[in-house]
Amino acid sequence: MLTALVAVLALAGTEPHYKFEDRRDPFITIFVGKKIPIEREGYLRRRMSAAGLTEKDVTTFFSDSRLGIYSRLTMKNGAKKKDWDALRDEMIAPASIAAGLNYYRRHEKALRLGRERYGVLETSAVAIARIESCFGTYLSNPKNPHDLVVDIFYTKVARLSARPVSNKNRTPRWQAAANALVELIAHCKNNSLDCFAIKGSWAGALGITQIMLFNLDEYGVDGDSDGRVDLVGSGDDALLSTMKFLARNHYARTREGRLRGFARYYGEAGRYPAISLEYETLLEKAINAPRGSE
Repeated sequence: MLTALVAVLALAGTEPHYKFEDRRDPFITIFVGKKIPIEREGYLRRRMSAAGLTEKDVTTFFSDSRLGIYSRLTMKNGAKKKDWDALRDEMIAPASIAAGLNYYRRHEKALRLGRERYGVLETSAVAIARIESCFGTYLSNPKNPHDLVVDIFYTKVARLSARPVSNKNRTPRWQAAANALVELIAHCKNNSLDCFAIKGSWAGALGITQIMLFNLDEYGVDGDSDGRVDLVGSGDDALLSTMKFLARNHYARTREGRLRGFARYYGEAGRYPAISLEYETLLEKAINAPRGSE
């Protein structure tokens, strides 16, 4: 009955201000419509002002027609676990290696600069670009569960509860999402980017190499020297930012060092490091093969 009521209200274009608890997860509150609680909107506005955004910036953000709250189904799909076997088979296919070789050649100058500057192998960065977004193609595929990062965090501000992030981090979950959203908006303004054009994961990663939002300030690199850090539109920026991260997070050019670096990049071990290294090894062979024989 409640589901039907919500559907009717949505079709009617109304934005009711009531809420109810989802009994399947008592820590997440469902808000019907696009409105978020006034106290949460107020918190967002204050944080935006504190981050140096003008009143015009704040007003423009909240009035943008692209701002919205994703459905619970979208959240669920975005959090689906990876099918590692299928991903591995896809990555080591000849067409995938060929795509990596072409990507390497297109960005060879920037990759060489990254190797000289950070000591990271070019192929390691290309392997990450492949496993994370297939060189950015996943981000433009409507069937892929990458959504607008702005709306991902806005949805979390609306839906997440006040339960602490962790025992060590007592920040309420919705506030942590709000803080991340403000960081993203400020990054977009400082780099002349359209925030609503940036797609990413529900974990908060964005761009071709899916760098976590909270790593932007420390690891973001203007690889193409255009005066801004654009991890979505610039392969050079994404690759050099990734190489900088690896260099500062236990990466080494040895087999074990690369596995360790991949694990740090993903945030856990599991299948990710081994699949990335397997792809990198095949890519190295393709790069070193005589032209026309790969």
